[in-house]
Amino acid sequence: MLCVTVGEGGALVVQDPQPANLSECGMVVLSGSEAMGNPFALSAEAGATIAVAIIGVWAVAFGIRAAIQTLFLKGSNHEEVSA
Repeated sequence: MLCVTVGEGGALVVQDPQPANLSECGMVVLSGSEAMGNPFALSAEAGATIAVAIIGVWAVAFGIRAAIQTLFLKGSNHEEVSA
C-alpha cells in the first residue's frame, strides 16, 4: 500500500517517506496483488462465517442422511418371497 496525495494538476504524488500509520494518509493506493485479494488472508469474522456455513451444510446433510436411513429401516421389515 502506498500513501499518496493529490499534487498539482490533479496528479497523485507518492509521499516520501511513507508514514508508519496509514490513517494519516489522505488516500491509500493498493498494488495489483493487494487489490485482487488473498483467499487465505481472512479476518476472524470471515473465518467464523465460513466455519458456521460449513457446519450448517454438514448438519443438514447429516439430518437428510438420518431421515433416509430411517425410511429404509422401516421398509425393510418385509421379506421377499421367492417364486
